[in-house]
Amino acid sequence: MIGKVNDDFFRQAILPHTGAGAPEVVVGPRMGVDAAVLKIGEECLAVAEDPIFTGATMFPEIVAKVKALAAKVEELG
Repeated sequence: MIGKVNDDFFRQAILPHTGAGAPEVVVGPRMGVDAAVLKIGEECLAVAEDPIFTGATMFPEIVAKVKALAAKVEELG
C-alpha cells in the first residue's frame, strides 16, 4: 500500500524519534496504531490521528471521521 512503511523501517527509523519512552506516554506508538494515551498532570488524554484527514470539507464526512478516530482511541482500552 502506498504511504505505509514496513515494521522494520518503523522500528529502526521512526520509533526512536517519537518520544515513546517519555514518562508522560502511557500508551505510545505502535505499528498500525494511530492513537495514544498521554498523562498530563493527574489526568490522562487519549488522542487519535488520521494522516488522511483532509480538513473541514463536508459535515457528514467530519462526523464519520470523528467516529472513526473515537473508535481508534477505544481500541486502546
